[in-house]
Parts: sequence; C-alpha cells; structure tokens
Amino acid sequence: MQATPDQEIRKHIRNELNHQDKRRSAVWSWCAGLAGCFLVVFMLTSVDLGSNLPFEGGSGLADDPWQIATAQQLNSVRFYPEGHFILTADIDLNVAPFNFDFGWVPIGDGQVVFMGTFDGNDKTIHNLYINRSGAYQGLFGYTEEAVISNFTLDNVDVTGTIYVGGLIGYSGISTIVRNSSVEGSVSGDFSVFYPTFDGFSVGGLVGINAEGSLVNNSHAAVSVKGNTYIGGLVGHNTDSSTITNSFATSTVRGVSEVGGLVGRNSTAATILRSYATGRVSGNSYVGGLVGDLEAATIENSYATGFVTGINSVGGLVGASTFPKITNSYSASPVRGENNIGGLVGVSLDDSTITSSFWDVDVSGVDVSAGGIGKPTEEMIIRSTYADAGWDFETVWGIEENVTYPELIAMNDNDNDNDSENDHDRRNGGGCFVNVFQQ
Repeated sequence: MQATPDQEIRKHIRNELNHQDKRRSAVWSWCAGLAGCFLVVFMLTSVDLGSNLPFEGGSGLADDPWQIATAQQLNSVRFYPEGHFILTADIDLNVAPFNFDFGWVPIGDGQVVFMGTFDGNDKTIHNLYINRSGAYQGLFGYTEEAVISNFTLDNVDVTGTIYVGGLIGYSGISTIVRNSSVEGSVSGDFSVFYPTFDGFSVGGLVGINAEGSLVNNSHAAVSVKGNTYIGGLVGHNTDSSTITNSFATSTVRGVSEVGGLVGRNSTAATILRSYATGRVSGNSYVGGLVGDLEAATIENSYATGFVTGINSVGGLVGASTFPKITNSYSASPVRGENNIGGLVGVSLDDSTITSSFWDVDVSGVDVSAGGIGKPTEEMIIRSTYADAGWDFETVWGIEENVTYPELIAMNDNDNDNDSENDHDRRNGGGCFVNVFQQ
C-alpha cells in the first residue's frame, strides 16, 4: 500500500531525528578520552549539524534562532520540533506543494509535538491552505510548552475535523500564543442536522486552548464554521487556560456551544479584558462572547455582535453552569426561542454574575439569567459602571453619552504612538465607536 503524504512526512521526521542522534553519538565516541573533548564535540557538532540545515541562518538556540525566509524553510521547522525560529521575511504559501490537494501538513500531530519557539518578527504568512480530515489542523497542529508570537496569518483557508484553528489546532501544556492574528476562513465538518464530533473544537486562531495555555494580545477576523465548540477566536478554552487582551471580529456558525470569542469556556479557564463583535449563529448554547460557560470565569469583557439561536441564547453567554462573570456587558441584538437572555440565556447559578449589564433596547430582550438590564441611554454613562466598581483608571474608558465602555489596553494597542489619545481614553474620552452609528 502506498504511503500517504502525512505518513511520508512522519517517516521523514523520525529518520531525521534518528540521524541527528546517530551523528551526535558518533562524535562522542570518536573523541572519548581526548583532552579538550568538549571543545571538539562542540566544533564537530556545529559543523556537522549546522552546515546542512535548511534555514537562512542561525543555530537554533534561544539567543540565535534559525532564520526562516521561504516557504520551504518554514516547512522544515517540523523536522526540529524543539528548536527556536524567527521569520526574516513575509512568506507566501501559495506555491507547490502547499497550495493543492490536501495542502499544508500541520507542524506537530500528537505523535511529533512542536515544543520550541517561533517568533514571527512582525511578518506575515499568506495563503495557508489545509483541506484534511482528522485532528490537529492549523499552521501548527499540536504544541506543548511552545511560544508562538508576533505575526499575522493572512487569507487562511483551513478545513479539518477535530481541533482546528488557523494558527494552532491543539495548544497544550502551557503553550503561549501572543501578538498574533488570523484572517480568512476556518472550518470543521459541518452538519446542522446531525450533531457529531465532526467539526469539534474549531476556532479562528486556536482550536483548543488547554492544559494551562495562554492566548494574549491576539485576534481573529475569520469566517468560522463547525459543529460543537465553535469560537471566533478559540473553539474550546479549558483546563485553567487563559485568554487575555484579545478579540474576535469573526462570523461564527455552528450547532452547539457557539460563541463570538469562545465556543466553550470550562474547567477553571479564564477570559480577561477581551471582546467579540462578530455575528454568531447556532442551535443551542449560543452567546455573543461565549456559547457555554462551565465552572470558569469571564471578567472585564464584552460582546456587541448579532446573536441568533434556538435554545439557550444570550448576548454575552448562551448557557452557564457555576460561572463567574464580573464587570462585563453585552450590547448584542439577541434572537431565539427558548431560554433567551439579554446577558445570559440560562444559568445554574446567577448569584455569581456580578456588576454586569446588558442593553435592553439593543438586545430586544428584557430578561436574563443574571446581570442588570439598562436602556441605551444608561449604558453609555460612566456612572452606571463606576457605581458598580468598574476600574476607569487602568481597565476601561468611555466617551460619555456617545459610546459603551471600551478596553483601554485594546485601544492603546491600536494607537501605540498616539499618546494624546491614550491620555484622553484614561480620562473618559477617546476614539470609540459611537453607539448611535451602529
């Protein structure tokens, strides 16, 4: 039976790693007992391993990462899963063999796991294409203890089945993603009539953020669709993982546990200072920010996208079980049939939803399983929130009678060189969206 492209890749990786081990062993054997052995080992290893490496430069060390300037060099990252890498140029993946058939083979697949660092150096990777069944689909399929940062994925077209993301399919064991973004489309196998595990944990940036991993200062503007645990930024945020200072402007479609930012936020996971503005639609557990919130936290966050569903639909959260929601709001139009809420559709414990509000006029809903409903005229007044203990010095800003509260950190990131605007925001001003123009 002929091997598939994926099997060939895995075989190549195993052979490459085994070959490296043999070369290292040979060097140690040759110089055993010689004076100055350590110097000889260092010199021979550097020459033997370094001269044939398929990178622009560097040594793969943290302070001298391998340099990547071409699509083929990017593809070679998979052969050194514990190395350190940096982009030195924008890369277009719309070249053979990465732009036809099944497309890009994700770096890491659960058998070989990427555990290194990848610094995008503020460069862009264009035209990532993946069309594969199975798990762990994304530029990186599976990561553990990795650090991936500082770049944009533009015009992605990624399709998979389970754990599918534009950047990472499965982000596990303390992986850190920061200062990164994705634009394009990400899909799981999609069935609105027969929910199965197909299209499971699909996100614009990351499919699943698990095992204490972190997404920081990142965003997605992606068309995301799938079945269960579908999110504009992250499909499933779980296991004490955190999303902070991040946002999604994605259009999100799914069946169950569908959210503008995160499909499911569970098991002591946290969302801090983040927001979603995209249109969200599904059948059940559908929320402007989070579809399903279970034993997890949302703090200083908001949603303003149009939310449509059938059962358990909320402007911020569709359904919640023992949640902690604080200092958050929704200004989302909400449409549904059963268990509909301006802030939260249905909650097992609404006593843990504190200092949080929804716009009754915009939502079209005057009930919620937690939170306080206010008319638009009160939602754009600072005192509504300040009286509830919100921090307008370091976290929130508002242009009185014009905008809803906005997150200072987000607007600072958009205007790093505009110190005057930063000062205005901290004093209640700034370039925020006028609610009367929405």
